[in-house]
Amino acid sequence: MPNKLNESMISSFKNPFDDYNANVLDPELIMQYWFTPFSTGALKDFDEKRFFTQKMPIILQGSRGSGKTTILKYFSFPVQCERASQNKITIKQQLLSDKGVGFYFRCDDSFLKEFKSVFSIAVKSNWTACFEHYLELFFVKSLIEMICKLAEDYGSNFADEILKVSALNELRSDCNFDNMHSFSSYISSEIRYINTFKNEALFTQAKFEPKHVWSIYDISSKLIHAISLTAPELSNLNYLLLIDEFENLPNELQKQFNTMIKFCRQDISMRIGRRSENIVTKETINDIEYLRELHDYHLIVLDQDQDIQDLRSYLLGIAKKRLESIDSSLLPSNIIDILGDKEDLDAECQKVANEKNLHLSYILNSNPRIKSQANLLDQIIEIISYPENRIAETINALWVSRCEENEDPLDVAKFTVSAMHAFFDKAEHPLFEKYKNDYNNKYRYAIAILICTAYRKDKLYYGFNTLCHLSEGNARTFINLCKAIISDAFFYEKKNFLATKRISAESQSRAIKNYSQSEFNSVCSIIQDGNAIRKFLLSLGNVFSEFHKDRLVRYPETNQFIYNPDDLSPKDKKILDIAISWSLIKRKKKTQRLSAGISKEGDIYTINKIFAPIFNISYRTRGGINVDFSAKEIEEMLTGQFKKNKLSASTRRKRVSPTKNIKDIPPVNQLSLFDQGGTQ
Repeated sequence: MPNKLNESMISSFKNPFDDYNANVLDPELIMQYWFTPFSTGALKDFDEKRFFTQKMPIILQGSRGSGKTTILKYFSFPVQCERASQNKITIKQQLLSDKGVGFYFRCDDSFLKEFKSVFSIAVKSNWTACFEHYLELFFVKSLIEMICKLAEDYGSNFADEILKVSALNELRSDCNFDNMHSFSSYISSEIRYINTFKNEALFTQAKFEPKHVWSIYDISSKLIHAISLTAPELSNLNYLLLIDEFENLPNELQKQFNTMIKFCRQDISMRIGRRSENIVTKETINDIEYLRELHDYHLIVLDQDQDIQDLRSYLLGIAKKRLESIDSSLLPSNIIDILGDKEDLDAECQKVANEKNLHLSYILNSNPRIKSQANLLDQIIEIISYPENRIAETINALWVSRCEENEDPLDVAKFTVSAMHAFFDKAEHPLFEKYKNDYNNKYRYAIAILICTAYRKDKLYYGFNTLCHLSEGNARTFINLCKAIISDAFFYEKKNFLATKRISAESQSRAIKNYSQSEFNSVCSIIQDGNAIRKFLLSLGNVFSEFHKDRLVRYPETNQFIYNPDDLSPKDKKILDIAISWSLIKRKKKTQRLSAGISKEGDIYTINKIFAPIFNISYRTRGGINVDFSAKEIEEMLTGQFKKNKLSASTRRKRVSPTKNIKDIPPVNQLSLFDQGGTQ
């Protein structure tokens, strides 16, 4: 039976995380995979009803894969129709329930570049009017499709009645159509004409001569008004233009859209999806009018500084939807059952050390006095060694390595071990709290990386909790990581995977590292100034890696940095702005104290955590020191010339011996010099 089951699984298995790009998902799949992001994270103050009905335009801002497209498409009319079908209600009932209807328009980069190139030649400065004409035709076409669908509820004459009531001939005397079919044909032919002209104009030298040139809302507003008159129960619908990839719009069109946002109609609102605010303008077509947040629009930043518990719930829900889409006999519906939850750092360190003590001498040799006396080194290792817990014995080594000239290393070693046993036995000890904090919190992850460094092995990245941190709330990154992990397991450990429905830490880590490197290479190869950004990220990651390899662990888990944008050259500032807009580096949402020892407030930056596995660094966010880069150093990093050791002697923290003055140890509440730290 097991063999037959495995054969069946092998032949029928489809990675449930394969479909991940909302641009190519049809309405049925969007509904199938939808797990609401509302009421959590950045959308905690929203529900789906409010997103449909709010009159003030809403801007969704987030990196690639943050969920902008999925959210916008979920509120589009085709998905509303699918929702009605699944709810077993009519389109009319669904619209009345939603109290709104949305029409999705993607600002395709290649289309826009070609459109501007062709029409700026054909009609020169009036090319933006041509785009406005095209957008209105798109909106009208979408409204016609909705009206024809509603005819299923209101009767076959509904569409023609709407056309009659709209009185389009009041706009143009020759705009006279007998029925909705002929009007729909006209709209479709005008759209085809624009597309054909765009594709052929550069070769034919033809003139652009549409039957009419419409401004936005010329026709659409009349159709909407006609709907409210013909079907009064629909008169309160909020019509939404769902504009995605706003950042692709040329500056001239951004100004036009901003004007539409600022002077939003009562019956037609907008929902915008865009990347970083750095690459869009707030200008309108009026030189003295600018968009103002909370006055003209509501900004929602999707993937910034999310609460980890909210994030876990959201990503668990996304994974469950995917896993439930396949036969339940193949995989459990809870991703934690497949990946495990949190890393087992104790087991990982035990496996890496493998009954050796190299990691202890690796740290102890950072103390010149101990390093110079081989016999002393062996004696200390014999005292502090605790093979059943590699992290604890490494903390012991760290404490001893920090002993001062007037301290006897052997006495320090013995006292350190007494603190360790007191911690595990929950007994009283002057350094109980210090040991507890170092073991449970401050040094635990940093020591795991250091042990791997001592044995020249890579830190493993695995478990659901790790994926939450690496993805930073980015749904597509999370889905891609799950996809990569399951594909790797199915290829490299198929037999064990099928038998246990669990994936080993080694397989997970291999897949995560491969995806991390692939994402790094692919993004840096397609974006503007990608080569300079690649060199910058490599320099940045190597600096953080240097801090993680520090044998004294003076700055545990350092992965944040600071710089002054005002000091940069215009060229360098532009390049870093591009890196920020692609979320390759991230700016913290709120200004904070720049670093330990610096009282000034300012912006703090991090490398995208998905790149942490490339450099064997921590994905966690800690307080403490943030590496400060000068404008000159930023320039060197962008050109690949950066060679400076940021952990140089001039910046190294003085050794602090936890056991200083052990003959006269102060009360625990006076141990501030022991630098107890915290972690988010």
